[in-house]
Amino acid sequence: MSPARKEAKDKADQPDRAVELRMSAVDSITEVSKADWDACANPYHPVEAESATSAAPCPPGQDSSLETTYNPFVSHDFLSALEESKSVGGRTGWHVQHVLAKTSDGTLVAAAPAYLKSHSRGEYVFDAGWAEAYDRAGGSYYPKLQISVPFTPATGPRLLVRDGLPAPAVRRALAQGLTRFCGVAGASGVHVTFATEAEYRLLGELGYLQRTDQQFHWENQNFASFDDFLSALASRKRKTLRRERQEALSNGITVHWLTGSDLTEDIWDAFFTFYMETGSRKWGRPYLTREFYSLVGAKMRGRILLVMAKRAGRWTASASFTLRTIRYPTSPMAKSAGLNSQWRCRKNRACCCWMSLSPASPTANAPPSNPKSRRFRNRRPWS
Repeated sequence: MSPARKEAKDKADQPDRAVELRMSAVDSITEVSKADWDACANPYHPVEAESATSAAPCPPGQDSSLETTYNPFVSHDFLSALEESKSVGGRTGWHVQHVLAKTSDGTLVAAAPAYLKSHSRGEYVFDAGWAEAYDRAGGSYYPKLQISVPFTPATGPRLLVRDGLPAPAVRRALAQGLTRFCGVAGASGVHVTFATEAEYRLLGELGYLQRTDQQFHWENQNFASFDDFLSALASRKRKTLRRERQEALSNGITVHWLTGSDLTEDIWDAFFTFYMETGSRKWGRPYLTREFYSLVGAKMRGRILLVMAKRAGRWTASASFTLRTIRYPTSPMAKSAGLNSQWRCRKNRACCCWMSLSPASPTANAPPSNPKSRRFRNRRPWS
């Protein structure tokens, strides 16, 4: 880490001190410049000139260790794609109300992705019991103020603070501002979901009710190849996985890794078909529009990896990974680090599941039949 950036980080980690901020809310992220928002969302990562092009290596002179701090889901690109595609806003029940904190000279120093919700769908936190109890007590549970990334159950920062500031104090001021805004907006409460552990503990100190759940994450424990991963398993499990991989590629199935310029509109058409079929079958109502995929594909193509299976010239299954690194080192198991995944298929789900573990190292919800038996770690999402 460069001396200047280390100095900025040390300053950001200083103990709380009084911070005077002006709070406001906007009903579209387009009212905030990409540079200003991303300076808060990913403060140790430069604004990405390559975001609309294919993946590029880490720029010379940049500390590559900082790549892991990047979170694509709170980026301006991702959130704006949700809004522009009408996946949120309008009559979706996700009314955009991003909360901003500025200094007296108008500089944006902190932000929170916020939505006034008229329902609890698309959050992956199930609070129907709370809503019923609130209604029985004579209250109105909706609207509620949701601080989250829509449709994305991936842990990440929610109280976003610009680099070079006393981050704990600014986060505290922002969290207190959310409480005040909740009253002004007539919401029943503030819900901060899938936050970081540090944010979870800070919010607990401020009187927020705390809740944890569990997810199973697969992590690359310095495996240089898929065989290295298999060597960490018992013999019976190694044989099972090898057999599953062979069966997955039987009957002429081929697996394709697509990113950057590979993500054409035809590819997104096929993927969206899987998304609609899977979503309608399992949850009853898919949330994302077809336009979302075109927009996010144009804005973030270097951070998206699709793993798709083809048979007899026809796409039959797919999985998507949103990536936090854009470097492509020679080690195939270190090619990318996924934060969240979506699995879509007509048939042959195992094909995309297991083959995708060869060139990528996802750290999200990629579920085999028995997560515990295959080195998935139990992780607690905080909310």
